[in-house]
Amino acid sequence: MVWTVVLGVAALVALLTRELVTVVLLTLVWLLPGLVMQVAGMVAPRQCHAFEVWWRARRIARAVRAAWPGLSRALDLGEVAYRTVKADDGARSKVEHWVPAQVWVDASPVDAVLTIRVPRGLSSADIRAKADAIGADLGAVAVHDVPAGPGLVALRCIFVDVLATARAWPAAVGVVAPVVGRGEDGSPVCHDWRTPTHMAVQGSTRSGKSVLSYALLGSLAGREDVAVVGVDPSGLLLGPWQDLGRFPGLIACGTADMGGAVDVLGHLVDVMDDRVRRLRASGADKIDVFTVDDPLLVVVVEELPGARRAVKDQGGTKLLAAFDSQLGRLVAEGAKVGVRVLVLGQRLSAASIDTDSRSNFSAAITLRVDSSEALRMLHSPDVAARFGSECGDWSPGVGVVTLPGAGTRRFRADLTSYEQYRAAVRLSSPADAMLGLPVSVHAPALRMVDDLEDAAGGAA
Repeated sequence: MVWTVVLGVAALVALLTRELVTVVLLTLVWLLPGLVMQVAGMVAPRQCHAFEVWWRARRIARAVRAAWPGLSRALDLGEVAYRTVKADDGARSKVEHWVPAQVWVDASPVDAVLTIRVPRGLSSADIRAKADAIGADLGAVAVHDVPAGPGLVALRCIFVDVLATARAWPAAVGVVAPVVGRGEDGSPVCHDWRTPTHMAVQGSTRSGKSVLSYALLGSLAGREDVAVVGVDPSGLLLGPWQDLGRFPGLIACGTADMGGAVDVLGHLVDVMDDRVRRLRASGADKIDVFTVDDPLLVVVVEELPGARRAVKDQGGTKLLAAFDSQLGRLVAEGAKVGVRVLVLGQRLSAASIDTDSRSNFSAAITLRVDSSEALRMLHSPDVAARFGSECGDWSPGVGVVTLPGAGTRRFRADLTSYEQYRAAVRLSSPADAMLGLPVSVHAPALRMVDDLEDAAGGAA
C-alpha cells in the first residue's frame, strides 16, 4: 500500500513537471506486480493460487498477532508481572507490566484458529465466556470453540462470510461422494454415500431443501452400480429416475395409490432380506462390493410426514403401520447390506421418525426451521443451544450439517436448478433390468473400501 502511494505521488509530480519519460517508467513499475501475477496465473495457475492462499493466510495471521497484546489487555486475558529496573543512581525498583496470554495462530485465507494458553488466575471457562468479544475485536463474523489440549482454549475466528453468497453446483455426475456445499470456513461439505449410515434432511418451505436434494442425488447419475429408488408423493424428485425405466416396481410417485408406495418399500425389504441371507451364507459381516446386478440402494422418502398422512388417509392405521414397519426395517437393518435411506421433510419430529430409528441417521441436515426444537430432535441439545436463536432467520440453502466423524457446522448448499438436475439424471445409462434380472450393460464394481474419487477434486 505504501509503495503504491509513493509511486502514485512520484508519477503525479513527474506529470506536473512534464517529465513524460519518467511518467511512463513509473507507470510501468506501478503496473509491474499486477502484470507479473497475470503472467504467473497463466503459466502456473496452481502455484499462483497456492501463493495467493499463503499470502492471504499470512496477512490474517500477522493482523491477529499484532492486535493480540492490546486485545488481551482490554479483555484481561493475561497477567501482571514485575521486572526489576535499575535507575541511573544504581537504585533498583520493581515495575509492573502486562503479559498477554500466550497464543498460537494457525490461519487460512478465511479464518484463524487461536490456541490460547490459560493464564494464571483464569480458567478455560473465563476465556470461552469472552470468545464473542475476542471475535468482535478482531473483526470476525463468527467464533467457534474447537477442541484443545489441557490448559488450552482454541477459538476458530472466521473473517470471511462464506455463507453470504451461494456457489453454483459443480454438476459433477457419476460421483459417489459428492460435494454439495461449503462450510462457513470455506471447506467443502461432502456426503459419501459409501458411508454405512442414513441421512435425514429437514427444512421449512423455501429453505432450499429441494435444491440440496438435487445435488445429493444428481451426482449419482450415470452410475449403474447405484440405484436411486423410493417414494415421492410429489413426483418431482424421483420422477426423472422413474422415467429412465431402470427401476420397475421400486419407485412410487404421486399420491393416487399410496398402497403402491407401501408395496415399493416391501419390495425393497425383500431385496434387503435376500442380501442378508447371502451375507450369512458367505460368512462375511457386510456387503462392500456393488455391481449393476447388486447396486448400492439409495432409498429416498420425500416429504416423509406428508407421505405418512397420505398413507393413513387412504388405508387407515393398518396401512400406515405397514409403511412405518417397512421403512423402519430398512433403516435398522439395511446399512450393512448396501441400503442408504434418505428421508426429507419440513420438520422431522418424533411422530415421523421414532427414537430407535433416529439413532441410525448419523448424517443430518437442517435448513431454516421455525424453532430450536427441530434442531434438538434431529441433531442434539448442544446443536439446538448453539444455533437455535438463528435457525429461523437462515437464508435459503443455509443451515447446519452433521456428518459422521466431522461433527456439526454451519454450511451453505450449492445452488442448482431442477432443469440441471433432470439433465444430470438423463445421463444414466439405461439397462434392461436390475436387481437380479439379466442386464446388457455392466458398470465396474463399486468397492466400498476403494478410494474411487477425490470428492473435492471431482467437483472442482
